[in-house]
Amino acid sequence: MNLNQHLRRLRNERNQAKKLVAENASAPATELPAESAPHSAANDSAIPPTHDVDVTSTPAVNDEVAFTAPEDAAPIAAEAPTDQADSLPTHPAEAAIARKTADAGNKTTPVRARTTRKAERPSGPSAELGNVEQAFIAKYGHLVPAGYEFKGPILYGPASGSAAQSTAICMKPIVGTELLSEIVSGFSALKAVYIDVAGKEREILLPLTVLGAKDPEATRVLTQAGIPKLESGIFRYLMIVASSRKLRRRYLLRNLGFAFDPTDRKSMVFATPAGVLRARDASSPTTDTPFNVDQNLQLLLDAPKEQVDPFAPSGTLAGWQAMIEGARAHHLVIFGVCAAFAGLIAPLHGGGGVILHLWGRSTGGKTTALQASASVMGCGADPATARDATVIMRWNTTNGGLEMIAATRSGVCTQLDELGALFGEIDLYNPTSGQGRARMTRQLGFAEMRRWLLFALSSGEISMAQHFMLVAKRRMNPGETARGVDISADKIVDASPATNDEMKSISELVKAGSAMHYGIAGPTFAQRLMDKYPDADDLHRAVQAQVAASEAELLAHLDKREIALTAVQRRTLRHLAGVHAAGMLAEQLDVLPITADVVRAAVEATVMAWLDQDMPADDTEVAMSAMRNYALEHMAEFQDLDSDEPAARRSFGLRHRGLLLLSAAQFEAACGDLAPFQVKQLLRDNGVLKTESPEKLVYRVTNQRHGLRQAPFIALRWSQLFSGDETAQTEGEANGSSGPGGEVTPVASTTADEQPQHPANDGYMDDEAA
Repeated sequence: MNLNQHLRRLRNERNQAKKLVAENASAPATELPAESAPHSAANDSAIPPTHDVDVTSTPAVNDEVAFTAPEDAAPIAAEAPTDQADSLPTHPAEAAIARKTADAGNKTTPVRARTTRKAERPSGPSAELGNVEQAFIAKYGHLVPAGYEFKGPILYGPASGSAAQSTAICMKPIVGTELLSEIVSGFSALKAVYIDVAGKEREILLPLTVLGAKDPEATRVLTQAGIPKLESGIFRYLMIVASSRKLRRRYLLRNLGFAFDPTDRKSMVFATPAGVLRARDASSPTTDTPFNVDQNLQLLLDAPKEQVDPFAPSGTLAGWQAMIEGARAHHLVIFGVCAAFAGLIAPLHGGGGVILHLWGRSTGGKTTALQASASVMGCGADPATARDATVIMRWNTTNGGLEMIAATRSGVCTQLDELGALFGEIDLYNPTSGQGRARMTRQLGFAEMRRWLLFALSSGEISMAQHFMLVAKRRMNPGETARGVDISADKIVDASPATNDEMKSISELVKAGSAMHYGIAGPTFAQRLMDKYPDADDLHRAVQAQVAASEAELLAHLDKREIALTAVQRRTLRHLAGVHAAGMLAEQLDVLPITADVVRAAVEATVMAWLDQDMPADDTEVAMSAMRNYALEHMAEFQDLDSDEPAARRSFGLRHRGLLLLSAAQFEAACGDLAPFQVKQLLRDNGVLKTESPEKLVYRVTNQRHGLRQAPFIALRWSQLFSGDETAQTEGEANGSSGPGGEVTPVASTTADEQPQHPANDGYMDDEAA
C-alpha cells in the first residue's frame, strides 16, 4: 500500500467517525440520576475562593485559618465494576465505531482492542472519572437551563445560529451556581463550577464582560482554567445561566482590605480571598471562632491566580507571634511588620500613595524585613528561593505593570524587592496617584478606570535618588521625594540593640517562619479592630485619632533634637506616623507580641535614618552652590549685626564676625528643592556650618542693640563657603568684621533684666530651632 492509498483510507475512516457522531447527537439524551438532596440556600453557605480552587483537596488542618465551611453534599459511592464493556462510561462515538467495525468484520481492530482493555480494568482512571462526573451532574444538573443537556459528560446545546440543531459545546460538565454583583458600579460576575480536563471539580468567577466578549482573551481565560470548550456557544450558555432565577445572588467587593458594607454603609467589612470578615454582633453568643465571615459577600480580585494564591492563610497566629517575639531586637524587621499593618489602616485615615524604600548594603536585612512584612497578609517566603508564589513582588516591571500591582494590592501593604533589577525610569506619580490613565474602548467610549490606594514597602541596594541619577540623569523633584521615600536601612540596623550574631539568628528565624505562619495576623487585626469599633464612623475616628497622636509624638521627638521639617517632609512624616499608629493599635489588640516601647524605638530609629541618611557625592556641590548663589544674590541686602543700622523690615540674613546668619525660613529658601536638614549636615561635615555643639545644628546669638536673645540661626562660615573665590571672600570681609584669629564668638550680652524683648516683625528673628 503506497502513501496515497494509506492517506485515503485514513480520510474515509475519519469521515465515517464524523457521521456516527452526528447520528448519535440526534439520539435521546441520557437520563440523569435522581437528585440526591433538594437544593437549598443552606448548601450554598460556604464562601468559595475567588480563584480556581480544587474543592476535592484535603481541608486545612488548622481550624484557626479555615475561613470557609466544608461542602455539605455527601460523596456518591462508586458503583461496582462489571465485566460488560458497554457498562463503562465510554464516548458515544467510540462505542458506535466499535460496533460498526465488529459487524462489518473489518480488520481495523485498534478500537475494539482498546474497548476490551477498558473492560478488563474497570477500576482505572476512566471509571473514577465517570464517578466524579456522575456525582457532579447529580448535584448541579437541575441548574442547567432549558435547551441544554448532558449526554454522558458532554454538554450539548443549540448550535450557533440555529436553535433546532444540537451540538457539543463543552467536553466536560459546567454550570453556574451564583451571581455576584457590585452595588456601586453594577459590575457582575458568574460563579461557575466545572470538571476540568484533569477530572477535578473546580470553581471560577467569570466577569460578565468576559463572557460577552467572545474574543481570544475570553477564550484564554477559559482554557487557562482547564475548561475544555468546543465552540463559542459556551459563552451564550454561560450568559443564559447568569440570567437564571435559580442562581443565588450575592454582593461583590473588588479590593482587598477594609471597605464599607455595600448593603448599609454603616459598618466596615474586611475582604480577603478566603472570605469577607465583618464585626461580630454584640448580642450574639461568644464563640471560639476567630473570624466572623459574611456569607453574603465575596471578593473578586482582578489578578492572575499566582498573585492570589499567596494570600491563603497558613500556620497559626501563635506561631507567627513567636517569630515576631524573637525578632523584637531588630528595628528593621519590627518596622516592616508595622508597615504591613499601616497598609491596612491607610484607607481609614487618608494615608497611602507612598513607597517607603529601604536601601543599603546587601547584608543589611532588607529582604528579611520585607518577608516579615509580607507574612502579615500572605506567604512571606523569599521570592529568590521559594518554589511557590509569594506575596513579595519584584521591581523588574514596567510602569504599567506597577500600576497593575498597585491596583490588585489596594487596601494592603505591597512589598517590592530589588530596585536594582529595574532598568527603566520610575514613574512615581501614576502608581501613587490612585487612578489609572483614561483609555478608549474599541467603540470610542471610555474604558473602565481602575482606582487604588498604594502603600508599599520597597528594598534595594541603591536609593531611589541614585536610581534617578543613573537612569534618568536628573535629581528627584520634591513631589517625587514625597512619593518615593528613601530610608537608609543600614542606619536602622546600626541603631538596633541586637548584635551581629543575633541579627543572623533573627534573619534565619524570620525567613523560616514567614514561609510557615502567614496570612493570619492581618485578618485577626482587622477582625478585632472591627469588633472593638463596629460602627464605621467610630472606626474611622479611632484610627485618625491614633495617627494624630503618633504624629505629635514623632514631632516632639524631633523638637528635642531641634530638627525642623519642610512642608514636603511633613507629608512623609505623616506616612511614618501611620506606621507608628498601626504598630500601637496592633499591640493594643494583642496581635503584636511586643511592647509599645519596642514599636516606638523601631519607628523613631526609622525617622532618624530617613532624615540622617548620607547624601550622594554629587549633591555636595549642589548644596554648596545653592548656598553660594543665595549669598551672592542677596549680598547687598544682608544687614550688619555689628553696626548701628536700624533693624530692617525685611531681611535676607545677617552678617556677624565672618558669619552669615540665616533664620530657618531664610535657610529653607536658600536650599530650594534640597532637604534643609540634610544640607545642614553636609555643610557641617565640610566645615561650613558653625554650631554651638556637635549634637545641634544651630548657633545662638544674643545682641541687645538688635533685640536678639539666644536667637537660633544657621551660621555659615563665609571663608569656607567661598573657599577659592578671593573676590567673594573680599566682599564678605568688607561687609562684616572677623574675630581675632578667624574665630567667631557670639556678641557679649548684657544681663537678662537689661535685655529687651526682640521685635516680632523682624524677618530675621526666628525663635524656632532649625
